[in-house]
Amino acid sequence: MERLRLTDLHAATRFLRDLYELDELASFQRRLLAQLPTVVPCDMVIYCENNLRTKESRGFANLPGAFDEKDARIYGRHVHESPLLRAYRRGRGSAVKYSDFFTRREFHDTGLYNEFFRKRGIEFRIAKGLPGPPGLVTAVFLDRSGTRDFGARDRLLLNVLRPHLNQSYQNSVVVSAMRDQVAMVEQGLEPIDGSLVLLDTDGRPRLTTPLARRWLDEFFGAHATGGSLPDAIARWIARYDSACPDDLPPPMTPLVVEGEASCLVVRLLSHNSHRFLVLHKQARTVTAKSLGALGLSGREAEVMTWTAQGKTNAETATILKLSRRTVEKHLEHIYSKLGVETRMAAAALVWAVASGGGTISVGSSSKSPPLSGAG
Repeated sequence: MERLRLTDLHAATRFLRDLYELDELASFQRRLLAQLPTVVPCDMVIYCENNLRTKESRGFANLPGAFDEKDARIYGRHVHESPLLRAYRRGRGSAVKYSDFFTRREFHDTGLYNEFFRKRGIEFRIAKGLPGPPGLVTAVFLDRSGTRDFGARDRLLLNVLRPHLNQSYQNSVVVSAMRDQVAMVEQGLEPIDGSLVLLDTDGRPRLTTPLARRWLDEFFGAHATGGSLPDAIARWIARYDSACPDDLPPPMTPLVVEGEASCLVVRLLSHNSHRFLVLHKQARTVTAKSLGALGLSGREAEVMTWTAQGKTNAETATILKLSRRTVEKHLEHIYSKLGVETRMAAAALVWAVASGGGTISVGSSSKSPPLSGAG
């Protein structure tokens, strides 16, 4: 069985310390591309978003000019040949390689190889999916030329990093959505409607925005933000702070606090010496009425309501007194209207709307499905 060396763990720890630094999505992408090769050696790293419906791709590489708009168009035309994307669409989260699916000769026979990889001298690829937005398959690709494929150690390292990559990616999405509010907090100004808590060096609330205060009161009782954090949040933060500096830290997964009709998702983010709590209130149920903004018909909204709650097509048909084929046809129309291709992506979008008018759902509660492309 493959085991990681101490040097591997030290490299992974250094990589993660910087990756978790609070910043926007673009900065996350730059750090990921620049530093991932220090953990898993490769010739090129590409961060890529693929829309399988429109066959369009958008990506960035660690080498200047290695993946421009022309390259993205070529890759997008042949992306359907990639077995890695098909694996992520089935919900696999571990690192996968082309050689898991293709012999080298089979790979060389594809249009993807001849039109894209061959011209760049790339022979081997390993990939890790990221929890991108609904309708897109988002992943980071590591490529190698020559004759040495990625091995068991490389896969193990990416799988060890897997929850951290997912979490730091989702954190950067949250920060991007709230960048104006974060900037105001850093300048000492309180946003009017931001759901943020700025902590002092002792972990006590230094500034709590009005919306965050209301949500903390709702889930933890009145005066929850007096001079200290609620006990559950303080214990959750202490779990990360108690990790040994030389060990690989635990994934900074959100704290999910269950309420009667909704749950509160709490994220811990940092920037230089500042630490923030970012709060997000997420619905626990989806109703047909809440889906009106998506442009679905009444019956389509009913079908999607039960689908989003994990019902199979047969179960939805029984509940709504329809045939299974009718449910399937409704889902085809729903996917087309929402611009997605899978029930996972459709459900993620529906939960996002139910959670707050179309915002991205970032909670990890089992009540709601993962985002499309989550790995």
